[in-house]
Amino acid sequence: MDFSKLPLFSLVKQKMAYIDERHAVLAENIANADTPKYKAKDLKSVDFGKLVKASGGRLQMTATNPRHIQSAGAGSEFATETLKSWDTSPNGNSVVLEEQAQKMQANAGDYQAVTSTYAKMADLIRTVVSDK
Repeated sequence: MDFSKLPLFSLVKQKMAYIDERHAVLAENIANADTPKYKAKDLKSVDFGKLVKASGGRLQMTATNPRHIQSAGAGSEFATETLKSWDTSPNGNSVVLEEQAQKMQANAGDYQAVTSTYAKMADLIRTVVSDK
């Protein structure tokens, strides 16, 4: 049985792809903290609840990185947005390291929650298919 075709597993995959892509965007912001005229970016938030409802239980996998394996019907990357910042340095850079660190921490918390959910789902399926 291909568990990736189960709607909940597909949603977990998509959420993990979002978390991974957001981590890359935030890391890029931190790496460019001293780059003149660099504008901080973030991913546009995705309402995964609406995504599930709109899919009718059938979610499509989205490739968020050119190195990902393409599947049939793979979508495009998550949309990024340039953030408007009240704290811009004299050289035009809008990256606030404390703000980026908070976002990285929140992203890490999302990762922990999703991996925990995935592990619990896998345990439930193992319990159902075991012969105990």
